[in-house]
Amino acid sequence: MGAAASDAMSSARPLPPSLLDKPAQAARISLSGGQLSVEANNSSLSQILQNLSSTSGMTVDGMDKDQRVFGVYGPGNPRDILSELLDGAGYNFLMVGTTDTGTPRAVVLTARSNAPLTPATSSAPSSQPEEEDEPVVNNYPPEQATPPPRPPMTPGQDSNGQPNQPRSPQEIIQELQRMRQQQQQQQQNQQPGPQ
Repeated sequence: MGAAASDAMSSARPLPPSLLDKPAQAARISLSGGQLSVEANNSSLSQILQNLSSTSGMTVDGMDKDQRVFGVYGPGNPRDILSELLDGAGYNFLMVGTTDTGTPRAVVLTARSNAPLTPATSSAPSSQPEEEDEPVVNNYPPEQATPPPRPPMTPGQDSNGQPNQPRSPQEIIQELQRMRQQQQQQQQNQQPGPQ
């Protein structure tokens, strides 16, 4: 029985050659009128990106492993075609700016991790103290914990007793920030202190 099993193994067919064992075929790349098309048949993704770099002025950073590409991509917007080419290649990518030919000015690649996503919070205690969303700023002297009372408003005056005038968006934001600080300070004063 052992001899029969070894005979079966020795008569197994060898694996067919991998396409990666064959030389990459040059892809046909056309970039004109803001449209990119790529026809690839066992073509090197690295070579495609290098060809686009030399014809369009696009830079590619982070390419550390090559992939073989098959298929017809485009014609279409260069960003869309590049996204299709890079999808599934094992990279995260970022496209920045635009060249005169319509390609991104720069493509930045980072190797995609196969690690599962982990939740942002963990049950393990952290050694770093937790920070609040926004720092609390106390603009009042220590002896004056609460803001001074405001005079009652009269029609035609704003909260500072000034005549009503249109306010800029920046003035409105500053007023809202001041009101929020006052609310935070009031909440802090209402909370019981450490015992």
